[in-house]
Amino acid sequence: MLPRARRALVGLVRDGPSAPPARRRLDGLGADLARALERDELALSYQPIVVVSAARCDRVEALLRWTHPVHGPVDPRDVVEAARETDLLLRLAVWVLRAAARQRAVWERASDAVNRILKTRWAEGLA
Repeated sequence: MLPRARRALVGLVRDGPSAPPARRRLDGLGADLARALERDELALSYQPIVVVSAARCDRVEALLRWTHPVHGPVDPRDVVEAARETDLLLRLAVWVLRAAARQRAVWERASDAVNRILKTRWAEGLA
């Protein structure tokens, strides 16, 4: 069965007794997610999108990660679903955007520093 179709079917039965255990645990996840947002316990991982023909990183994709203190790693789809069900989606989106912006600033500072060093070394090589 195609992965998307399978996920859609799982979504249709998630509230019933045949729902997978991972889906049934969503019931109490909302309150835990609110606490995780308050305590800054979420994380973003970054997946580079590479243009092979140009041998460069074109952009990065931010991937949401949350390790629940009791349940362990939580599937990002479950995090988003819990956020939807508990009206935390906007707070979650703001958290993601702020975290990604902070990381981008770190990367830009590092890039600026590397570029200054390279320009200095290149200029020294011409002297």
